[in-house]
Amino acid sequence: MLFDLIKDKNVAIVGPSSFLENKKKGKLIDSYDIVIKINRFNELSADDYGKKVDILFHNFYQNLIPNNLINSYNTKLVVGAHSFKHYPQNKKTFERSKKIYSNILHEYYPEKELNRDIKNLINKNKWKSSGFWIISLLFQKINLMKQLHIFGMDFCFNKYNKQYNPTLPIGRKTPGHDMKKELYLFKKLFQNFIENKKIVIEDKEFLKYLLILKNDIHNNNIMVKIISEVGINHNGSMELCKKLIILSKVAGADYVKIQKRNPDVCVPEKQKTERRMTPWGEMSYLEYKYRIEFSEEQIKELCEYSKSLGIEFFASVWDVDSAKLMSKYTRIAKLGSASITDRGLCKITRELFDFVIISTGMSTEEEVEQAISDTNPDVIMHTNSTYPCPVDDLNLRYIEHLKEKFGKDTEIGWSGHEYGLVTSFAAVAMGATWVERHVTLDRNMWGSDQKSSIEPSGLIKLVKGIRDIEKATQYEPGPRKQFLGESAKRDSLRKI
Repeated sequence: MLFDLIKDKNVAIVGPSSFLENKKKGKLIDSYDIVIKINRFNELSADDYGKKVDILFHNFYQNLIPNNLINSYNTKLVVGAHSFKHYPQNKKTFERSKKIYSNILHEYYPEKELNRDIKNLINKNKWKSSGFWIISLLFQKINLMKQLHIFGMDFCFNKYNKQYNPTLPIGRKTPGHDMKKELYLFKKLFQNFIENKKIVIEDKEFLKYLLILKNDIHNNNIMVKIISEVGINHNGSMELCKKLIILSKVAGADYVKIQKRNPDVCVPEKQKTERRMTPWGEMSYLEYKYRIEFSEEQIKELCEYSKSLGIEFFASVWDVDSAKLMSKYTRIAKLGSASITDRGLCKITRELFDFVIISTGMSTEEEVEQAISDTNPDVIMHTNSTYPCPVDDLNLRYIEHLKEKFGKDTEIGWSGHEYGLVTSFAAVAMGATWVERHVTLDRNMWGSDQKSSIEPSGLIKLVKGIRDIEKATQYEPGPRKQFLGESAKRDSLRKI
């Protein structure tokens, strides 16, 4: 029904923006063949948006639509604009509205209609704007329309974010939304705004934001995501883990990660009864593994603690039990190099999480290809699983191979286990957009991963170095640019 209504039509889409408080614009909007309105329908009078709303996209977690507004607008179609998977309560409201507004056809477009980039933007923690959901959906069908005219859609850019509009006061904030972390996901979708002749931007403010974003994309700016890998370096101590989370936040990392496993499943039978000397005395290897695992209550506490500090927490999952547990509290999961040949785990992880990262260490090219087929990952990380890894074995140019082979649809990253930072910087310069390094408070502490980890000063240097590389590589290849600082030298040193 939706696509039937917009076929071969001049379509106007109207967002919930103060831009439209100008009544003169209402008359202009009424002149289009089809007018699409995005939610908050129940908060406004008909005069605010003209007299025509042919299609309404509505957030069904909000209030039901008043009958008087439905009648005022002569609306033909109401469409569900949120994921029932992540907001199951919406379905009940949606079903109720179908009964109340039986004279209007209701549609809901399930997630299978959307590509992965869009799914990532509408998940429960990252993006809650139905406006972006709708714009993305329409882009996929842009060739059906004569033209799509966009009014008052600047909210897609979080117009209260001072980075993009410093003149506006801080107001409504989308929970969990961070424009810096989402530039890559916006890249393909928003290029349509700029490049597609069938799309007309009627909102000057929105166009300004688009141009800012275009520059950020083209400058490759604020693109690298940094994961601080606590791993098992916490040694089962909540206090130590929290200190490492604080370190990750203070240093400027984007994410902090641990490892989660069910030792009964992950420890080979022959190793379970082997005796080991540990800082807590002699015990079986299985007992030791349980000693450094966190319970579900502790995982929940760490997630909440990280959220309170403003850094996102997730885990590498080693088995199905751990994947199911972590999916209750996080939207991201990683499959480490040791796990990517477990096809069952790969498929379940993809089903449970909105964003999946895989590492490629200790694998053949065929195993990597199979894992990518099973997980459809959002990030593929090159790594060498030797701890610590000799520089000669890093094979950083495999990043180039991954970018050439899979980079069109997937981000490519680097998970480093080497000494020092230089090679991690090189990975960024070669195009890695995600970097992961193990962190510790002291490399001399107990644990198998401590020696290949970086200490607090190293993490701070890593983040600063990557941000400096982003600035130094921000311009597209092209003719030489002359910068302001050179002008004085040009005047003082050149004779001709």
